[in-house]
Amino acid sequence: MSSHHIIREKQEPALVLHDLDNINMEYLGQLLEWSPTIVALEQCLEATDIEGIKVDYSIIHPTNLDKWQSTLQQGPVKFSTSDSPSIYDAIKLLTGKGHEAVNIIGDNLTNEDFKEIANAQLVPDITLIRATQKVLLQHSNSFKKWYTKGEKVQVLSLGNELAITSRGFESNVQKLSGKTHEFETCRDGEIELTSDSSSYLIVENL
Repeated sequence: MSSHHIIREKQEPALVLHDLDNINMEYLGQLLEWSPTIVALEQCLEATDIEGIKVDYSIIHPTNLDKWQSTLQQGPVKFSTSDSPSIYDAIKLLTGKGHEAVNIIGDNLTNEDFKEIANAQLVPDITLIRATQKVLLQHSNSFKKWYTKGEKVQVLSLGNELAITSRGFESNVQKLSGKTHEFETCRDGEIELTSDSSSYLIVENL
C-alpha cells in the first residue's frame, strides 16, 4: 500500500495511527487516497513500514530515535519524542499545526478510551475507526444521516444519562443503560436522533 502525497491545506482530517490490528486495509487505503497528514505512534511504526504507508510524523520514546531513523524504509519522517507516547501527544502535534479534524485508527481503543479522548476537548472534530466500527463525536442535539434498512446505531453519553427521541428506527429501541442506547433502522433513508445533550458519541458499523 502506498499513499500519494500532494499539496494539502488541511482540508482533510489528519490521521493518527494508534494500531493497525485487524484494520480493514482497503478502507484505510480509501482514507489515504486523500493524502492526509499522518502521525503514527511508535507502536504502529513497524506495521506502517511493512504496509508501505508514508508517515509524516511519529511520536516515539527518545531512546529509540536512532533506531527508527536508521531502519524505516518509508521516510523521511519527522520525529517528536515523549517518555510515554500517546494519542494526546499526536493530537496536540496536529492542532499545533492548525488541524481541526482528526481520524484515529486503532482497533485496540475501546469506547471508554475514546470517551476520555473526546472529553479532553483537544480537537473539535474527531472520529475513531476500528476494524468493524466507526465512532463519531457529535456536537449537536440533532444527528441526521442516511442508512440502509437493518443497520444498528449506538448512542453513547460522554457523561450524564441521555434522553433521546428518534425517527426512522424500529420501535424496539434497546436502552442498554442510561448512557447507552442502541437503535436499528426500519427502512432505507434518512434517520434522525435528537438528544438533550449536545455532545455524545455515535457508533456505527463499517
